[in-house]
Amino acid sequence: MLDLLFYAFAAITLISALLMVVSPNAVNGAMCMIVSFVGTAALFVLLEAYFLAVIQVLVYAGAVMVLFLFIIMLLDVNKETSQMLKNKMTLAASITGFALLAILICSTIATGDHLPETALLPVAENHAGTGAGM
Repeated sequence: MLDLLFYAFAAITLISALLMVVSPNAVNGAMCMIVSFVGTAALFVLLEAYFLAVIQVLVYAGAVMVLFLFIIMLLDVNKETSQMLKNKMTLAASITGFALLAILICSTIATGDHLPETALLPVAENHAGTGAGM
């Protein structure tokens, strides 16, 4: 049952976060962010971290999002200037993201050694054999 709840809340959190990013309207994006925060708080409840769940809802979904929505409503952003700036920022962010991805892939391929050092393996085997972890 907990696995099913985890998958449901994780899906809600991820879908609302994706909708927040792709939403053309800032207010709809902010509402999707609130849903994402509540989904994260539900995941904290499943981890039995009740204090973190309450703080998540009170601080982020409550205070920060109200402030964010208040600023969105007060600012009357000009659409033409905003669209031109948005296109430039999207291009810059895309180039930066692909560059970072290329660096990550190249550094992963270049190192080649992804296994732990063999000096640590006997320690792990000793703990597993003695039952010290139980």
